[in-house]
Amino acid sequence: VACAIDLDTIAPVLLATRWRNKKRVYDAHELFTEMKEVVTRPFIHQCWLAIERWAVPHFPQGYTVNTFISQELQRRHGVHYSVIRNLPVKKEQRLTANEY
Repeated sequence: VACAIDLDTIAPVLLATRWRNKKRVYDAHELFTEMKEVVTRPFIHQCWLAIERWAVPHFPQGYTVNTFISQELQRRHGVHYSVIRNLPVKKEQRLTANEY
């Protein structure tokens, strides 16, 4: 299984997994096409939108970091991605009498 970590790696992963007949997963930890560095450059923005439209539907398995991105990718491309939050595990802390 090959994992495309965000949109900037999606094209080579798609091509390599097609060539090798392997499974693939998309890790969409941000809406790459909506980043400031992309949207402020119209030609670049259109290029990334085209890559997204072409590639994301070929990744039926994937995950993202929040519900908004999951819903937006479903709206745009019809994919259903799980949400896996990147949060630390809450550790129970006990205070001693001297720490109150």
